[in-house]
This record gives sequence, structure tokens and C-alpha cells, in this order.
Amino acid sequence: MKLFTTSVFVGLASVFQMIAGLTNQKILATYLGPAGLGMVGQFVDFFSIGLLFSRAAIDSGVLKYTATYEDQKEDQERLIGTSICIVAILSIISTIGVNAYSDFFSLHIFRNSGMSRVISISSMCFFFPAMSCVLLNVLAGKGAKTKFLIANYISSVLVLTVSVFTVFFGLKGAIFAYPTFQSVVAVFVFYIYLKAYGFPGWGLLRSFSIEKAVFLLKYGLMHASTMVILPLTMMYVRNLIGTHVSLESVGYWQGIWKISDMIQITIVMFLNLHLFPVLSREKNSDLFSKKLIETLTAVIVMVGCGCILIYILRDYIINFLLSDKFLDMRQLFPYQLLGDTLKSAAFVLKYIMLAKAMTKLFILTETIYFSSLAVAAHFLIPKFGIIGASYSYLAVNALYFMTLFFIYRRILFSDQGDKTSKG
Repeated sequence: MKLFTTSVFVGLASVFQMIAGLTNQKILATYLGPAGLGMVGQFVDFFSIGLLFSRAAIDSGVLKYTATYEDQKEDQERLIGTSICIVAILSIISTIGVNAYSDFFSLHIFRNSGMSRVISISSMCFFFPAMSCVLLNVLAGKGAKTKFLIANYISSVLVLTVSVFTVFFGLKGAIFAYPTFQSVVAVFVFYIYLKAYGFPGWGLLRSFSIEKAVFLLKYGLMHASTMVILPLTMMYVRNLIGTHVSLESVGYWQGIWKISDMIQITIVMFLNLHLFPVLSREKNSDLFSKKLIETLTAVIVMVGCGCILIYILRDYIINFLLSDKFLDMRQLFPYQLLGDTLKSAAFVLKYIMLAKAMTKLFILTETIYFSSLAVAAHFLIPKFGIIGASYSYLAVNALYFMTLFFIYRRILFSDQGDKTSKG
């Protein structure tokens, strides 16, 4: 798929995913209210951390090296086998750990111990979505864009099971349904992958490679810096809002963050399919830079237009996708959407560090980004209320984009200098 074709299909998949996700959000908001929606957000972030450890955050590494080893089938097979072994071992460890401390997690996430059983049962699902993530990244790395998008369509449909469980079982049903639907999605992903490429049998599992594990775990460290600090930062921001404003305002923040999350999911899907595999294979610095600028322009236009449309329709979005109880969150839209546009542009530049495996620099920039967001929220939320969270988001993303653009320029000039010296 070319840039335009990829953009169209990813856009359609993302719109479908957004409609399903926000429909689900509407039902959760209607049946649980702002406070309940905030609690679901807390659990989702907790489950995301558990899932992160279960797959060692190797997603980007699997995608990069699957693309890099496009013409080296033996290395590619070792990579996939190593990935499966890592996920299997860490999923078992994560499940045992969460079960052992389920009361502790229940008390600190929900402020009561009544959810410990739900947390224990949910932890048993870690393996399936973790393996699904690995296989989806293999599909993307192999350039199987159609199969990747089909899996995302299926996921969008099945996310509505969370709504069904919420209607019949309330808050516990919503929380239990989240890992359940991800496990069902994993079954479909397994089927799509096995139908396309087959399963080499136990020989694949015996192809574990220490060298490939080191490559993957470097990317695991990079991805983990985001996937651990992000939910922890969001939990901290929600607690600040709950302490200094109200529990209902936590739900407003969760609602606007869900919209931001959908935008970022769209951009990440687009970049993983269109940009990352190309950058991973590309050795020519001029073509590398050309591809990056082309993609950056497309992302800014695409997200900018989308955010303008969302802003114009914000009242309809709140009423249709959430409920009239959430109308107070309309004040958050302008600052949040500007922040989303800057963050999406920064994402394109961030893929330079991923493609070039700049582990230390990536972790440093991610840590500074989320730490800055937490610090800004710490000062602005008590002063301005809930809108202080959106002020923080916009300001930090502006600094983040400028920082990554500076890094991109340094890398570009460095590559050109190396080429000149060799010439």
C-alpha cells in the first residue's frame, strides 16, 4: 500500500474503531456515571501494566526485526520463536505475582478490597492478548497490512462485549469484560496468522536465541518506559483531580483522554504500518529523511483536520457518545486537541529513535515527558481545577515536539556529516 492508500484504510479502520470504542464509552458513562468511568480507567491502566510485563514490551522490536529480516527467513524464525518464549514465561510470572497481591492492588486501585477476586481472574488472561500483540507486530513487519487491519476490525466489534457486561453486571462486569474481550480477540488473531503463515510446530519454540532476546529486550526497555510511566502518570493526574476537584471531574478527564487516546491509536497504527517497517529497512539517510518529512506532513494535516472537526462537533460528541452529565468537559477540548496535534507530530519524530534503536535517548525523552506532565499537573490542577490538566497536556506536548525536532535535526546533520567525511 502507498501512503494515500494506507492512510485511507487506516483511517477507515480507525473510524470504525473509534465508533466502537466511543459507543462502548457511551454505555459505560450512562450505566456507571463519571465516578464509575474513572474506576474503569484505573483498572484499564493497571491491566495495561500487567500486560506490558507479560510481553516485556517487545512490540516495536518484533516489528522492526521482522521487517529487517525480510530476506533472512532463518533469523526471522528465530526472532518469532524467541518472542513466543519470552511472552509465555513472563505471562506466567505476571499472573502469579498479581494473584499473590490481589488484595493490595484492589485496595490501592479501587480504595477497597472488594475487587481482589476480579483482579485475580483478570490476571489469568495476560498470556492471550500478550501473544496477540506479538503476532500483530509480526504481521505488520511482514507487510501484511490487510490482515493487520482485519484483526483491528474484529477487535473493534468485540470491544462492545464490555458494554454488554456493563448492562447486565455493572462495574464488576465492565472490569471483568475488558481482559475477556482481549482474549477472544487473540483467538481470531491466532487464526488469521496461522491461516496465512502456518505454525512451524515445536521447532519454532526450540529456536530461542539469546542474541535475538537481547535485541528484543532493548526495544522492551524503550517501550516499557512509555507503557509503565504513562498509566502511572494518568493515575497520578486522576488522583490530583479527585483530591483537588471532584470524583465527577475524574470522569470528565477520562472522557476527554479517551478521545485523545483514539487519536493516538490511529496515528500509531498508521506509523506502524506505513513508516516504521520502511525506516527499519532504509539505509540511505536522504531517503530516510524524505520519508519522514512526507509522513510528518501527512500526519499534521490528517490530525489537524480531524481535531478541528471534533472541536466543532464537541457538544454533539459529548451528548451522543457520553451523556449530558459530561457537558462540563467541553471546556477541555481546545487545549486537549491542540496538545493531540502536537503529540501526533512528535510521534513521527519519535520513530527515528525507534528505527535507529536509540535506547538510552528514547528512555530519557519519554521519562522527561511524563515527569514533566506530572509536575505540570501537580501545580496547575490545584490552581486552575480540571482545566489545569489540559493546560499541562498542551504545554508539555509543545515542549516535547520542539525537543524531538531538535533531536531529528541533530541526527540528520550527523548522518550528512558522516556521508561527507566518507566521500
